[in-house]
Amino acid sequence: MRLFQIFRMALAGFVHRLVAEPIRLGTMVYDWLEWLYYLRVKVWLIEGEEQHSHLPMRVLCGLRNETKNYLLKVIFGDCYRQRYLGRFWLWNVSRAIPAASPCSMILLWTCDAHLKRFARRNDWFLLPDWVLGEVDLPRDAAATRRVRGALQKIRQNSLGFQVTRDPRQFDDFYSNMYVPYTRKTFGNCAYIYSHRILKRIFLSGDLLLVEREGKTLAGVLIDYEDSTPHLFLLGVRDADRAAVRDGAGGAALFYFGLQYLQEKGHEKALLGWSRPFFRDGVLEFKRRWSQVICDSRYWGFGLRVLSPTLAVKSFLRNNPFMFKQDDLLYGAVFLDADKPLSPRDVQQITKDHLHAGLSGVKIYRLPQGAARVPAPAAELPERVELCMWPSQANAYDVRPATTGSARGNVGRENGGKRDEKGRGSTVAPMRR
Repeated sequence: MRLFQIFRMALAGFVHRLVAEPIRLGTMVYDWLEWLYYLRVKVWLIEGEEQHSHLPMRVLCGLRNETKNYLLKVIFGDCYRQRYLGRFWLWNVSRAIPAASPCSMILLWTCDAHLKRFARRNDWFLLPDWVLGEVDLPRDAAATRRVRGALQKIRQNSLGFQVTRDPRQFDDFYSNMYVPYTRKTFGNCAYIYSHRILKRIFLSGDLLLVEREGKTLAGVLIDYEDSTPHLFLLGVRDADRAAVRDGAGGAALFYFGLQYLQEKGHEKALLGWSRPFFRDGVLEFKRRWSQVICDSRYWGFGLRVLSPTLAVKSFLRNNPFMFKQDDLLYGAVFLDADKPLSPRDVQQITKDHLHAGLSGVKIYRLPQGAARVPAPAAELPERVELCMWPSQANAYDVRPATTGSARGNVGRENGGKRDEKGRGSTVAPMRR
């Protein structure tokens, strides 16, 4: 009888939520189904030359299309071979390793909750698929000085702007600016939003267009659905690189967009989503605009080194990244174990990688056999930590961990609406 009462109460609660909160309930069901779906991943064996060392490297890859294409371009450039191995449950990914042997690294599409249950936490780095940046308004003198060169280009080329709600101009922006620019700039790493989805954002937002002598050169779609306005997606007419060099692309769109939002009385603005690699061009450009990392995607990719070969070490040295750990976002920088860490090195690492909004930077010493790790020549600044390489014991073991931490994120746990709608200034994750 008691079980029947519990069941009846649960059913009544479900029906009430279905009637009262259909959108929220639908989102919860979607999240749950997505979580289950990615317990089983498609796995490829990727072979090629690591693009900095030109040494052979084999990677076991279980990533989604755009993220997979992006990561493989970071590792191998445009030249690699891939072989599909099948779909595997996360706890059985180790079964694919013999077919991929010798394999030096695993990349898996996952989230913190998955890694907590099915992997050894100290052997993995969890990189968010995208990170989000914001800036304060009005901009102070120091922030303006950092983009002084871009502002000179805007003045020299007599650039101006207009804000429009004309549907015909939106259609022109979508077909002749956003789509061609995104495809040419990001190639097979880009996700192209449908006209229908962006039209819905446009109807409740603004379209800012950069002009010169009456001719429209570029545009940015501004989204107001969150509490903070978002410079959501941008485009350049016919993907014209000359217009970008003249400042009509990102520089003028950001400058005029922030100026417009400041005049409307907003105190902050989102600059869009970026990849979590410090040397990614989009992230570097936005940092010059004094952005603060304020959020990250819940989903991302787990990175695990199976064998620290020379090719793997070269990839890690040349591609420092952000990763999640214990609900916080850190930077990871990799140095050879036998390389002395001078005060100048520490200063440069702090300058290049301690982005505003990060909880800190961890410097990892890459294993060098029995080489002794020299102590740093200077005291490390606050929020910079020297770490040893994770243990390589049981490197081929992928199974439920005995311990785990809570979900990691910056800001809101799931990124809310931001998580659904934006990646970078030109590409974004699929809406639900």
